[in-house]
Amino acid sequence: MLHAAMSDGFFARRLAEAHARSVGIRRLLEQAGVAVEEVCTPSDLARLPVTPKEHLSAMQREDPPFGGFLAAPLHQVKRVFMSPGPIYDVEGAEAGFWHSREALVAAGFGPGDVVINTFSYHLSPASFLVEAGLHELGATVIPAGVGSKEQQVQVMREAGATGYTGVPSYLLALLEEAERQVGQGRAAAPPGSDPRTGLRLRKAWFTAEKLDESLRQRLQDVYGIDAYQGYGTAELGMLAYECVERRGMHLVDAVVVELLDPATREPVPDGTPGEVVVTSLGETYPLVRLGTGDLSSVLPGDCACGRPSPRLSGILGRVGEAVKVRGMFLYPHHLRELLSRFPELTAVHGRVDREEHRDVLHLAFAADPLPDPDRAQDLRERIVAQAREVTRVRPDRIDFLPPDALPQGRLLEDARAWEAR
Repeated sequence: MLHAAMSDGFFARRLAEAHARSVGIRRLLEQAGVAVEEVCTPSDLARLPVTPKEHLSAMQREDPPFGGFLAAPLHQVKRVFMSPGPIYDVEGAEAGFWHSREALVAAGFGPGDVVINTFSYHLSPASFLVEAGLHELGATVIPAGVGSKEQQVQVMREAGATGYTGVPSYLLALLEEAERQVGQGRAAAPPGSDPRTGLRLRKAWFTAEKLDESLRQRLQDVYGIDAYQGYGTAELGMLAYECVERRGMHLVDAVVVELLDPATREPVPDGTPGEVVVTSLGETYPLVRLGTGDLSSVLPGDCACGRPSPRLSGILGRVGEAVKVRGMFLYPHHLRELLSRFPELTAVHGRVDREEHRDVLHLAFAADPLPDPDRAQDLRERIVAQAREVTRVRPDRIDFLPPDALPQGRLLEDARAWEAR
């Protein structure tokens, strides 16, 4: 499957511009033995290799800090981000850099909305991806990040927030806190608000964490909130989004998307899972055939909403070893680094589960002898602190087991049940 809404002429022109400005793009074509003039249409991309996202970190170490792909002077870049890996990403100054506007329009956001944005504003780009699209639409943004639920509910209530952006599990936590405040008489429900919560929330948009259909229904039935979700990456911006039909996610028109067999790198037919491979030819940070590591498939037929773009069925899993936990990628080498900081522990196993609409990270460590209860509690606290530094993901459960009781097989296991949506 190949999705390219741009014309052949526009594609060739943007690739030529990226080739002229980006050392990384020139290196990619030279190593493939392909001249830029030979890549005239999106279908010609098949002549170039796929760069797995996991390789970006090594490429950036060899040619710091952006692997040679930055196509603009650094002083013209608005923001620099760092994702686990580490992988450096940027936000360019050009309008529509994240191409998130159409996703938020499809979810019903627009002028007059007051939106609480709970994505982190620390080093990662999700908050800015969302905020940029909301500002393009004329909405007002409350830059909340994740913090005190009581304080955030207060500002939502008093500022009259009509929309939420973030992960679904955190919205549920905020709604439960708001409901608790009203139920305990600590807050009133202003006119026009939900009598349960005292909030005016009517719409929500999620990414980075899977939205369970049962939670979507609960948000609608109990709280009157229409929930949508999108799919994007830190390197490429918004890639796909739900429309009002909520049957799959439409691909954005600003990028070229291929679904390829992870082994053969050949296109897969519609309905067959393949790796999402993306070419983005933006002015600041062009990337050619970046393998996201995400598996998806294309839904057959046209969407009743009338949009002509193909629809992804959802994210069906991951290629390779990386696992996304609450919006952050976790790699086996992160667990090895964490283990190295505790010489009294001999091995580690990680498992990601899904509980109450939330990703849960369980770490099990081998220890001989096993620590006593006091020592175990001290170890857990130290592990949590180090895990935040190494992975930026807080473990939910930490166990200590005899070496022969540690789970065997993959160092990092994704035990969630992923299904097409």
